[in-house]
Formats: sequence, structure tokens, C-alpha cells
Amino acid sequence: MRMRLAQRGPALLFVACLGVAACAKLIGADEVEYQAPSTGSDASAEAEGSAGSSQGGSAGTSGSAGTGGAAGGTSGAAGEGGPGDAEICDDGLQFCPGAGCVDLATNAKNCGECGKDCVSPKCADAFCQPQALALPLSHQPLLFDADLDGIYWVDGTEYGRMNTDGTQGAVLKDFAPDVPIALEAGPIELFLILQHKADGGTISYRIVKINKTSGLNYTMLLDKLASPSGLARAKGWLYWSSGSPVEGLSRVHFDGTGANTVNPSPMITRPSAWNDIVCYGVGGSDIDCIDPSTDAPMSAVNQVQNLSTIARGGDHVFWISKAGLTEVAGAIWDGSKSPDVMIGGINTAGHLTADADWVYFTEGTSTVRGHRWPNVSDHPVSWAAKATVRDVRSRGALYWTVMDHPTVYKVVR
Repeated sequence: MRMRLAQRGPALLFVACLGVAACAKLIGADEVEYQAPSTGSDASAEAEGSAGSSQGGSAGTSGSAGTGGAAGGTSGAAGEGGPGDAEICDDGLQFCPGAGCVDLATNAKNCGECGKDCVSPKCADAFCQPQALALPLSHQPLLFDADLDGIYWVDGTEYGRMNTDGTQGAVLKDFAPDVPIALEAGPIELFLILQHKADGGTISYRIVKINKTSGLNYTMLLDKLASPSGLARAKGWLYWSSGSPVEGLSRVHFDGTGANTVNPSPMITRPSAWNDIVCYGVGGSDIDCIDPSTDAPMSAVNQVQNLSTIARGGDHVFWISKAGLTEVAGAIWDGSKSPDVMIGGINTAGHLTADADWVYFTEGTSTVRGHRWPNVSDHPVSWAAKATVRDVRSRGALYWTVMDHPTVYKVVR
């Protein structure tokens, strides 16, 4: 609660300052302002000067012998805690250090909270708006991934990288005649599935890794695989799903050893990993998850209607179910609870991704939606893409690509 004492003459000011040593210096000033503490403990904390404002009077009146008042007065006089309560903002504005009074709903340097810099020039409804990062291409990348270190893409047979601010974009490796069909960024290496065409025309697949920053140190981990798809990494292991003739979920260690089939079930979806737990769809209706330390599949969710896509995030696994109108749902990955995230009535959801706090997906062809979970109805957000969305990634920031645009769109969260 703020209280303001406007000047009404020396007598009133003198009464207001009784018990506050610091106010003696303010006799004759235009006004005195302080924040009344809610409890004695709060007053004591304020008297120590943590707020950096002249709140000592409150501390003195709540406590004893003026010790708190003296300390508070010293803090107020010194002002070591910064502007503290000295800055009064109009309704709808918030004081942010170094910025003054700003509107958190529209300020691109303090979007939604003090210090959150959108980098892009626009903040709307307290959410950063997309920043367009141009790729050195003439069209959209066929594949892309991102992390805190960079943005990685594949165009035809070539691999490229740029910084997350859009600078230093360059092609680093040409895999010709092999064609990359999947990629996953790791801590140091980039992992790829390559389609290889032998001299006789036979098609097979191989898994390779390269240094993700330099494009050097090409290493083949596995060769002559049958129809692998999707890549996910956890605890030094790389996972992928395979179709006919060898169906199931398989894995190999980052050093190329220990290759084995973890789950030989049919109809395995592309795996997804978060915090070293890997989840995947099984048989079109179930979701299993694996902790690589035990290598034992654990049932997370059963009997999902028309299961199409899954994504790991936080302690949850999320999925898209296409039964009538599309639904996005989520549950604890270890199967300990019933689904507790439900976003229904979606017009054709796709490109699902998630992180510790949010789940994202496309609606229709050109809208990207985000919901903070588990309270998914609490201020959802959507962004209109420039064209049909090709892929979405949530890696430190939110990224997506669209058809026919040599651009990666980035949203700071």
C-alpha cells in the first residue's frame, strides 16, 4: 500500500515524521512517500535497506527503540538499493531498472517482464513477436534444428549453420551424393541420417556425426540401415524409429557402439526426448517412454485415438490425437497420472514441440499456437506465419520455417 503525504504545512509534516529520524531532513519538502509494511518482519527487512528507499519510518514505528528506524533512515538517505519506490508509475505501467516506467505489454526491451528483450522490434500483449533470420539460401531449408549455440539446416546435400542472432550463416559440409533426411543437434556434434545410393542403385541409410560448429570430423556411426526416421538423443545415446523390414525403436551410443533394438514393436512414431527421457508412439494408440539408464520401456499413455505425433517437455509427454476435431493432450511421462493437459477443438494441429513450460503446435497451415501448461487456458498465444509452416522447434527460443522462404523465424520467450 502506497501512502503519499502532500504538503499541508509544517505542522502536519512534523506529525507525520514523528518517530522517523530521516524525516527531520525533509521539513519543508514538497512531499514524503513511504510504503507501509504488512508485518513487523517485513518492516525489519525493509529497515535493512534491501529496497533502497526511505522506508525506515515504517520500520521504526513497528519495532522498538528506534533501532529499526535509524537503520531504515540510513538506508533511505543512502539510497544504495537503487530507485526502489522513489519511482511512481502511472496505472498500467511498471518500473523497470534502467528503463523507467514502461508498458510490459508492448515494450520490446521489457516484454512481459523487466529485462526480457525480444530482440525483434515488436512486443504485443506481453509476448515477443517473431524475428526473421535470413538464411543464405534461395528457398526454405529442407531440415533444420536449433539450440543455444546456433541454428542448423540442410538444403539438398548441404549442411549449414548460423548464430542464433542470424549472423555468420554459411554452408559447412556437402554430403553429396548422400542426402540428409533427419538431423539432431547434440552438445558438440550434429547427428544426421543420410540416404545413400550405391553404384547399383540400391538405397540404404547411414547415421553419421560431424562437429556442429565447424562441419569437420565426419564420422560414420552405422551403415546399411533399413528405413530409419527421426532422431532423438538422451544420456549419450541416439534413438530412431525404423519401418519395414526391421520395425521398432533402435539406438546407438554417440561413439558408434552398443547398437541394438530397444522395442521391436510395429508402427513406432518419431521419438522425442527431453531431460534424458525418450518417448515414442507405439501401434497407433499407445505411448511408451524410456530412461536410457535402465533401457526398459515404460507405458505412459494407452488407447489414444488416432495418435499421430508426440513431443517431450518438462515431466510430460504431449501428443496429437485426430478424433473428429484435433486434440493436443499431455500426461506425466512415467504413466503415474491420468492425462492432465487437454487442448481441444483445434482445426488440424501439427508440428508439435514442447519445453519445460510451454507446448507449441501449428493450427491449420500458417498459425503457430502456444499454451503454458498445465494451465493451458491461461493466456494462450498465437502467431500468424508468413506462409505454410514447414517445421517448429522449441530450443531455448521458439523457431519455425515456412514454405518458399529462406528464413528461420525466432521468438524469444
